[in-house]
Amino acid sequence: MLGHEHTDTLTSTNNVGVALHNQKKYVEAEVIYRRAMEGTEKTLGPEHADTLRSVKDLEVVLSQQKFEEAVKRYEEALKKHERGST
Repeated sequence: MLGHEHTDTLTSTNNVGVALHNQKKYVEAEVIYRRAMEGTEKTLGPEHADTLRSVKDLEVVLSQQKFEEAVKRYEEALKKHERGST
């Protein structure tokens, strides 16, 4: 009813991203955060508080994706080191 670029819709979009993020569904959250960020940037401008919130949320989920990947790699390397030292 309100449309994809209405501020209420964009807030709800970002909230969906938060819910996905909290469920550790980082890839899905990234997609939603990008949609919210692009919409708020277009509708409200790049320096509006809502846009900046979406940018921050996107940055956090991106850093967590990389962190999760790094932890997995470190764990794999640790297992290999442990096997090699026995």
